[in-house]
Amino acid sequence: MIRKAKKSDIDDLVDLIILFEEAIEEIYQGDFSGLYIDEDAIKKTLIQGFDHEFHTILVAEEDGKLIGFGDIWMYPEFGHYGLSAYLHNFFVKKEYKKKGYGKQILGKLIEIAKSKKANAFHITTSFKNKAAISLYKKMGIDSEGLLLDKVFKYD
Repeated sequence: MIRKAKKSDIDDLVDLIILFEEAIEEIYQGDFSGLYIDEDAIKKTLIQGFDHEFHTILVAEEDGKLIGFGDIWMYPEFGHYGLSAYLHNFFVKKEYKKKGYGKQILGKLIEIAKSKKANAFHITTSFKNKAAISLYKKMGIDSEGLLLDKVFKYD
């Protein structure tokens, strides 16, 4: 089942996000070496996101357990003459991949963006993330450009 996340899901979402961060490290093969996972910071950020009108988090649930999630942020973008949606995080536990959960999460997030009259839906991922790229293309999302990224680290 795919549903909107609730604040009562936060502890389970934190656990999924930690798995997500570990999967990123595996996919990107050390590009993010030394990644420090701060559970309190994750929880604080989740709480802030729940209270923001332009943020939506969906979760995939099976047998009462969260097995995946995806979230979009909506923002005004003058280049597209209105709102755009940005898929910020997207993850399904390894043992539940290739069972349609990712496609369902992404499909519902696209529906939400359309219902809010978004003019564009943006996604970024690494060229190394072949599985995600394949799914995005199956969902009709094509590469349009290259995102360059600078990550800031603070002590």
